[in-house]
Amino acid sequence: MSPLLEVMGLNVTFRTRDGDVHAVRDLTFRLGRGETLGIVGESGSGKSTAALAILGLLAKNARVTGSVKAAGQELLSLRERDLAHVRGSVIAYVPQDPLSSLNPAFTVGWQVAETIWTRREMSKEAAHRRAVELLEAVGIPRAAEQARRFPHELSGGMRQRVVIAIAMANDPDVIIADEPTTALDVTIQAQVLEALRSARELTGASMILITHDLGIVAGLADRVMVMYAGKPVEAGPVDDIFFRSRMPYTLGLLGSLPRLDGVGYARLRPIPGAPPSLVKLPPGCPFVPRCPVVIGRCAEEEPTLRLAAPEHSSACHRSRELAAGVPLFGTADPAPPAPQTLPAVDDRPIIGVTDLVKHYPLTSGRLARRKVGNVHAVCGVSLELRERETLGLVGESGCGKSTTARSILQLLPATSGSVRFGDQELTTQTRRQLRALRQHVQVVFQDPMASLDPRIPVGEIVAEPLRVHERWDRRTGPARVAELFRLVGLNPEHRNRYPHEFSGGQRQRVGIARALALEPKVLVLDEPVSALDVSVQAGVVNLLEDLQDRLGLSYLFIAHDLSVIRHICDRVAVMYLGKLVETGTRSQVYDAPSHPYTQALLSAVPVPDPQVERQRRRILLTGDVPSATSPPSGCRFRTRCWKAQGICATEEPVLADRGQGHPVACHFAEKAAVLPGPRR
Repeated sequence: MSPLLEVMGLNVTFRTRDGDVHAVRDLTFRLGRGETLGIVGESGSGKSTAALAILGLLAKNARVTGSVKAAGQELLSLRERDLAHVRGSVIAYVPQDPLSSLNPAFTVGWQVAETIWTRREMSKEAAHRRAVELLEAVGIPRAAEQARRFPHELSGGMRQRVVIAIAMANDPDVIIADEPTTALDVTIQAQVLEALRSARELTGASMILITHDLGIVAGLADRVMVMYAGKPVEAGPVDDIFFRSRMPYTLGLLGSLPRLDGVGYARLRPIPGAPPSLVKLPPGCPFVPRCPVVIGRCAEEEPTLRLAAPEHSSACHRSRELAAGVPLFGTADPAPPAPQTLPAVDDRPIIGVTDLVKHYPLTSGRLARRKVGNVHAVCGVSLELRERETLGLVGESGCGKSTTARSILQLLPATSGSVRFGDQELTTQTRRQLRALRQHVQVVFQDPMASLDPRIPVGEIVAEPLRVHERWDRRTGPARVAELFRLVGLNPEHRNRYPHEFSGGQRQRVGIARALALEPKVLVLDEPVSALDVSVQAGVVNLLEDLQDRLGLSYLFIAHDLSVIRHICDRVAVMYLGKLVETGTRSQVYDAPSHPYTQALLSAVPVPDPQVERQRRRILLTGDVPSATSPPSGCRFRTRCWKAQGICATEEPVLADRGQGHPVACHFAEKAAVLPGPRR
């Protein structure tokens, strides 16, 4: 059969002041009917640019050459008016950020219906009925009611499903989904992926899935194309890419991933260095500076994408040798730095939190503000953190993780409860008294660009805590800053650069260096790797493990990525709507989860293994997290729980050990194995 979408020799070049940016170079692929193609690669590899070029949605400074044919029709030569008819009816697009693509002035039902009546001979009433049907098809509860809401009134997951419904509206031949699950919780991500499966089945469309999450690709794609420096460097059936890869870059991406189903907890193997600039690419293979198996030919001649096995193409001069098992990234784990001689661990908690409560007043009125309620952000949380321990705090967005951390740090005053550092109660300390204690407890924020002053060189940013706490010495201070740079893997010679001159991973390392300047005992890590590419993420995770071994640090690690939590944490606390619902050691929580919410979280995390993903059983939660202004009575999870009974609505379960071996807040707690078996 002829391909439904055929891209031949596609090139995209952006004209800039610094020169021409070759964002996409010689991209060629074919998409068959009913097929799903996954496109993966680091940020800046050209994935999204290629999708926008196919749709004709690039900026005016873009020069596009090559050929793009949809059902035999050439698209690059079409006028904008004709191309507008192709979008939506032949090729539909699901953007990464649904809030910026939905019109805030119209209801979501109207926007879905508009897509229908502008393309078909259908009345507006019939189009509205069809819009409600589409919203139901993508899993939006009470679709008729939600159709009357505006985009800002819906959660991120619901907005993404609305965009999928718009893409389905005119039964397109191809759906391009560009990072459709970025920044979504794993439970919402599972719902969105289920909506994409429904869209593909109901419309019979082929799909191009652009993502950095190899687990999602393993579960949805039939074929995979890996892109690097604007070019495809490997393409083939999904099983071949994951189990018989012929490209060092692909192997590096797979080795950088923390595995939810991993056996043991060996160090991750990140790809060294960073992607090259696309303005002036050096001759030869652009992966040479990061590749562990370089030969002389690699620096002289850029490899072309050619068959390395049936239906499996690779752009590597050593693809045949890789099939025979050439050693690659860290086959033998590098020896970690020798730990310092540390004193014996004190079994007493270094941080103790008891019945912590944080409520925000909810006010109303224009002239005279009056209190009308409370936002119940944190409700009675108790936890302990011991020396040299890593405690993971997990849960969906809005469950109170970051508020808990900020209350522990006393950046937010607690409504009630106790926070102790050693023998000192923090909630009763004055601001002056807390200043001395802040030397011992530091924080690393989620977004380093937002937490680093763009007007100050990074060397001054790292030195600032020493100056504030009067520990700066003019003779030894610069040497201390250089030592901190080396400690986190940065070049001390770059301390006069500004934050914007560093990559995301390097900026996060600057934030860690600043947090370590005062030699703290505890680091609070608030989503420290969530915005990073998988290889950069692996480097930061390895760095944190090394620092803990060398300096004897304790970590409170907040994340929504349960794979990272399993890799780095000793104990795990699961949070839902302001309360802890399950706590235990890493093996207790992951191997024998007892709370339905924990089981749903773990079952929703994709595993980068196509064979495992085909056999996994998902627990799909319905709806979104209830509002914290009026949480449900009794068990707060009962509105989404498949085990809920009458007692759940009237009696709130207490976090206690009910025979599972670790505390669980559920009337019907029961161990269940939801993770796949050990990896091969």
